[in-house]
Amino acid sequence: GQWKAPEPVEGELNTDFDEGACVLTADGKTMYLTVCRTDPQYPRMAEIWQASRSDAKWGKPTQLKLTADTLSSYAHPALSPDGHWLYFTSDLPGGQGGLDLWRIELGGSHGFGRLENLGPDINTSGNECFPAFRPGGELYFSSDGRTPCLGGLDLYRAELDTLTERWTVRHLPVPMNSSADDFGITFEGLHNRGYFSSGRSTGGRGWDRIYS
Repeated sequence: GQWKAPEPVEGELNTDFDEGACVLTADGKTMYLTVCRTDPQYPRMAEIWQASRSDAKWGKPTQLKLTADTLSSYAHPALSPDGHWLYFTSDLPGGQGGLDLWRIELGGSHGFGRLENLGPDINTSGNECFPAFRPGGELYFSSDGRTPCLGGLDLYRAELDTLTERWTVRHLPVPMNSSADDFGITFEGLHNRGYFSSGRSTGGRGWDRIYS
């Protein structure tokens, strides 16, 4: 019942830059991760990179060229339960405003297919970020532009009607949400339990903390 001390991931995954929010494929052999590079002369946007695992170690990641747009951010990758779509957060032109949730089809002759904004059912003039899926297809994400909202980023749950292609979004109640930022939810497989990050003031170290 006690957590061990965290250790750096073995292999070439970590660099001098910032590596963050990630998702693994079902077989555990491929990782999509957020990388934030820095350059003293040029502004750098968040990027999504891909890494493969051989045995217990991860190889050197490579950047995914999701679009030709180099002035937009790409972050917080998530995989659809069937593995056919990569969902992510971006400020690409053509969205609803701020950061939006997008998805791109995996596969095809160039590695990617259709690129789609999730539309006004999900996205607002504010920021939508940190998408995550349950195995049954429920989409969880955080937003600061929806009503109701208790403050900052709140957690939401969305279900897609496959007949109408419309999303139904529900606000997660207290104590999941608070007056601070609540984000980055993840689940333990099929179990109805998981973890998320929050900036709520409950004591402890640092600003954002992990809750179960």
